[in-house]
Amino acid sequence: MLHDVEKRSTTHQETDGSIVSPGHAKKGALTARQILFTQLNVPFEIREQIVGLVRHHGLPLWLFHKPDPQKALLKASFEVNTKLVAILHSEGEVAHFIPLTTKSAHSSASLLLSQK
Repeated sequence: MLHDVEKRSTTHQETDGSIVSPGHAKKGALTARQILFTQLNVPFEIREQIVGLVRHHGLPLWLFHKPDPQKALLKASFEVNTKLVAILHSEGEVAHFIPLTTKSAHSSASLLLSQK
């Protein structure tokens, strides 16, 4: 459930009544990195792929709303395996792939990375 870890801290209601959470993915990536490093001791390569997934989990939905979609996709490709973003997006939620224990964290994350 790390993909929306900072949604609560960034959510507010606009004057038109819509509810938005600007910057939750970017802030969430920082929090996810801290949790994965300090609480779960996830190895660097796996941790950074998960952080990239948290950071870019909305990319498939928002790519063509970006001012420069090609630049956004290129930037994301340097930070995360975009195939994993597509797989997770097609499966529904990144939350299904973030385990709660260190042992399962290493197993699940390794499984994801083996799909590169």
